[in-house]
Amino acid sequence: ASPGSVANELGSLLGNTTVWLDMLHTLRGLAIGYLAGVVVGTAIGTLMGISAVARAYLTPFVAFLNAMPRLALIPLLVAWLGFGQSQQIVLVFLVVVFMVLLTVQASVQNIPKRFVDNARMIGAGRLRLVREVYLPAIGIWVISSARVAIGIGLQVALVGEFFGGHQGLGYMIEEGEATYNTNLIY
Repeated sequence: ASPGSVANELGSLLGNTTVWLDMLHTLRGLAIGYLAGVVVGTAIGTLMGISAVARAYLTPFVAFLNAMPRLALIPLLVAWLGFGQSQQIVLVFLVVVFMVLLTVQASVQNIPKRFVDNARMIGAGRLRLVREVYLPAIGIWVISSARVAIGIGLQVALVGEFFGGHQGLGYMIEEGEATYNTNLIY
């Protein structure tokens, strides 16, 4: 497809409400899976970074689940959750949660021990340590891993719509492939 014909197709799509609904569908699935992945990844990563017991129990499961190719789970997710947005949300969640979890765990473990010791000396309990030492120290790492995860999450959301989606930008790409409309694909 030539750039001019792709631009013409884009112009006609933007004038149609269907493309806006498809964008909204894709972004909704991305937002839900992404936000859940960041929150759960931050919580579990912080727990694994702080607690040696949690780290000992959870590390084998995290290592196994992180090594598993998430896109290979699509047929299983479709069988469990059916066609639609729920399998897309779970897929985005599974990709994002491990990216954030592993980064947060490493950042918590790299907080200088003197910061934790100083907070304990002035009477900080576990909750206050988390709120005033750990969370401020890992903030930049959470933002950094979340920034990288958003791009990968969008890619996964689109791929999730390729398989059994009935709406969304990934579905539009599949529709373009089925009708040999390369302008629509681009």
